[in-house]
Amino acid sequence: MTVAGWGLILAFVGLLGLHRIYTADSPGRVERGLYSIAGVDPARDQGWLAYAASVMAFNLGSIVLLFAILKPQAVLPLNPNTVHLIILMVLEMSIGL
Repeated sequence: MTVAGWGLILAFVGLLGLHRIYTADSPGRVERGLYSIAGVDPARDQGWLAYAASVMAFNLGSIVLLFAILKPQAVLPLNPNTVHLIILMVLEMSIGL
C-alpha cells in the first residue's frame, strides 16, 4: 500500500472517530443509540450459536440484496449489450463455470 493510501485510512479513522471503538471503556452516545435500536446488550457475550446465526442471516441478506440489484439490470436503459440474464452471468463467473 502506498503512503497516500495509509494517509487516507488514517484520515478516515480520525474523522469518523473509529479509534474510540477499540480504546473506550464504555460505549459512547452513538454506540448506545445503535445498541438500543438493535437490541444489543454490550455487557453480554455472544455465544457461538448466535454468532453462526448472525453470519448466516447476514449472508442471506447480502444474497437477497445482490439479487435485488442485479434483477432489474436487463431493463435499465444503459444496457449496451442487451444482456438479459445478468444474474446467471454473475453466478457463472463467481463459481467459475
